[in-house]
Amino acid sequence: MPYDPHAPTESERSGMYISVWIGFAASVVLLSHSIGLAGRQVGGFAALVIGAHLVVLTVGSRFDEHFVALRNFGFACAMSVIGLWLAARGLVTVFEVSHDAGQALAEGVRGTADAAAVPRWLSQAEPMVSLAGIAFYIGFAAAYWRGSR
Repeated sequence: MPYDPHAPTESERSGMYISVWIGFAASVVLLSHSIGLAGRQVGGFAALVIGAHLVVLTVGSRFDEHFVALRNFGFACAMSVIGLWLAARGLVTVFEVSHDAGQALAEGVRGTADAAAVPRWLSQAEPMVSLAGIAFYIGFAAAYWRGSR
């Protein structure tokens, strides 16, 4: 293995893993804020911590190959949650619009169908982002524990 002068030191590597666990705790706090269990300031601080951490993980380059593999699996989990959330929202919208259009056609009246009534929580970004953050950290942890056995 050739010498890499830009490779992270042991203390930097340890700090990377500690920051992941701090980010996980912050994402749990953000989710609790999303469902109304934490205050606005606490939720805002948690969002700041998670946002900064994910940006550093995305654009940072001083990670070893093992950490990059864990990060990539965590990002795949987060993107899967976002994809599932958007698919669920799209399906609910399509079903609701289809129901309203079918009802209007069956009644013989055009233009009287109600607007699509997508549940409020499904239309908000904060619960989705909170769940995506938790999915990232759970995916990271799962890959970490799977590889450490």
